[in-house]
Amino acid sequence: MKFLITRPDNDTQTLSAYLQAKGHSFLLAPMLSIENLPEANLPNDIPTAIAFTSANGVRALTSKMTSMSDRDTVAICDCRVFTVGPATALAATQAGWNRVNAADGSVASLAEIMAGQLISPEPSSNRNSASVWHIAGRVQAGNLSAELTARGVQAQRVVLYDARPIDGLPNPAKQALEKSEINAVLLYSLRSAEQYLKLTAPLLPTQRAKITALCLSEKIGELMQGEHYRVRVSAATHEAAMYELIDRFCD
Repeated sequence: MKFLITRPDNDTQTLSAYLQAKGHSFLLAPMLSIENLPEANLPNDIPTAIAFTSANGVRALTSKMTSMSDRDTVAICDCRVFTVGPATALAATQAGWNRVNAADGSVASLAEIMAGQLISPEPSSNRNSASVWHIAGRVQAGNLSAELTARGVQAQRVVLYDARPIDGLPNPAKQALEKSEINAVLLYSLRSAEQYLKLTAPLLPTQRAKITALCLSEKIGELMQGEHYRVRVSAATHEAAMYELIDRFCD
């Protein structure tokens, strides 16, 4: 099988290794370019906990910490960390955080876990005193800060990076798509799927119909189905579920 990987460059290493181990070939065609925002500032007060909804957030915060004092760096590394899924949890652990909790891949489940662990069940004046930094990009899927606030957790969205759409397809990917050499395209986010459709607009419906879109969410699947692609959707919104989907597709 030949796959088209649309994830940003920083997120392709594990996926590429998985496909290679299974004997598949692939081409890289990132739809978004991740860029840290050097002008962004962190809040003055160290939070109770930090939330990451992407490994890009982990990388952006660790990059920002290189210019901080040792004292502040240690304080941030001592914070509890909550992540949207296991892959982001692994990135946070590898970056140096020890107290890491992972949700099942959705923002709603992340907010539920955080509220359950950060709000004390004991009635007292400071039971809701926990504060959270949500390290995010300029454009976000879902609104974790609002979800947390609704549950009584003080949350602040801290924008440290931007995911900018790529202007065009790499030539190898473009040629492979035109020749119908791609069996499946891997789509992890709605923004990536939208950019993929924009860049592949010249493809005929008959060419699209030969490609299966392997999608990490129902919303992505609905978008692709409306554009003449065969669609399969992972059972959950985390990377392990995408690997299972790839295996089922190849059986």
